[in-house]
Amino acid sequence: MKMGNCMEKFIEINRANKNIPYSMKKQHYHLYTELYCLLSGEVGYFISGKIYKASDGDIVIVPKGELHKTVYRSDKRVERINIFFGDEALMPELLPVFSESKVLKNCGQEIKEMILSLSDEYAQQNVYREQSLLCRLNLLALTLARSPGLNRESPQPSGKTEKTIIEAVKYMENHCGEDISLSAVAGKFGLSPGYFSKRFVKVTGFNFSKYLTQLRIRKAERMMIEKPDMKITGIAMECGFSDPVYFISVFRKIKGTAPGKWKKQF
Repeated sequence: MKMGNCMEKFIEINRANKNIPYSMKKQHYHLYTELYCLLSGEVGYFISGKIYKASDGDIVIVPKGELHKTVYRSDKRVERINIFFGDEALMPELLPVFSESKVLKNCGQEIKEMILSLSDEYAQQNVYREQSLLCRLNLLALTLARSPGLNRESPQPSGKTEKTIIEAVKYMENHCGEDISLSAVAGKFGLSPGYFSKRFVKVTGFNFSKYLTQLRIRKAERMMIEKPDMKITGIAMECGFSDPVYFISVFRKIKGTAPGKWKKQF
């Protein structure tokens, strides 16, 4: 994704149509917040162990650092607007609006028009564009904060096995720095490795090992930010990588740069 920059305050907006069927090729996360406005169509959203469904007029909030993936499930064409922004783009008092993952149902014409206005402004090169984007984004956040009556979509797990997989995902998130394996996690939840693996992909859309690796890399990123004096070798060990060289290789493959260089950004 190419990043935009507004007065060193990160904002990026894109609007697109997706053909059906479509699914993100892989799960991902980023160090900024995502607001996903669904103008038309239906999608499934997996966000850090929770499964949501969204339809026309809904807004999906994905907080920074949350592993997520979108699946377009129906035969309807999907039109959506994504707004990405860093914490520095908002007034501090408005940050709690985006502190947890959620789907806001049928947000209404006023909020929809505010999002469309943001998208239109971003696409232009008008004078004071950066200031306008920041003002519009904060006004949108304020409107959402003042709208407690907006209905929230509850996470969707329905069957017993699906609920078990979600519990397994939570376990992985809490223990990703430990020496865990597919077989060990499957056994902990009373499932055979083969069945667990198939259901894990079916429920989350993710391969078990790739999901675990993403969790570990995300933890490593957080540690490098929160513990800048800690050595890369120590971070690798804390995040479940027994071989620092392998950790550096995996980190470079996922993030496009070595952990040492990535760390210097902060």
